[in-house]
Amino acid sequence: SECNIPKGVGLRPTYGYKVYWVSDEQEPGLYSIARRYPKKRKGYMSRGRMTWKLGGKTHTRARVVCYAWHGPPPDESYEACHLDGDATNDHPSNLAWGTYQENRCDMHIHAILDVLATDPQLFFERLSLVSSARRMSHLAHFVYQYGCEEF
Repeated sequence: SECNIPKGVGLRPTYGYKVYWVSDEQEPGLYSIARRYPKKRKGYMSRGRMTWKLGGKTHTRARVVCYAWHGPPPDESYEACHLDGDATNDHPSNLAWGTYQENRCDMHIHAILDVLATDPQLFFERLSLVSSARRMSHLAHFVYQYGCEEF
């Protein structure tokens, strides 16, 4: 049967497999174009993350989407980082390559921002633990997003 790819959805090839294409839908899909009609492949949950099997190897959806829409990582040690801190949001606009250390730092900052809503003093204590360059970048984003001029 024919696969109905939604109108306006972009597709890009990934991981050097010519038959697998990744969509830019809100919930990115993996399409196999080996047959006459593209078929959307099922993913599987593993350790709280959506995964896909490609060529006998399991990959997280975030890594596959990041590869398709942003190119290969600088080297294999790089991770697909979620810019908004939501590990379930694998949309291409929310992903970027980063080192293990950068990804953990971002996770820490997102956790700190969650604390601000309930305990501002604890927020500033925890913020002092983060490197100044990353701190300023995230504070600027926070000010832009929430309009907190007092920063």
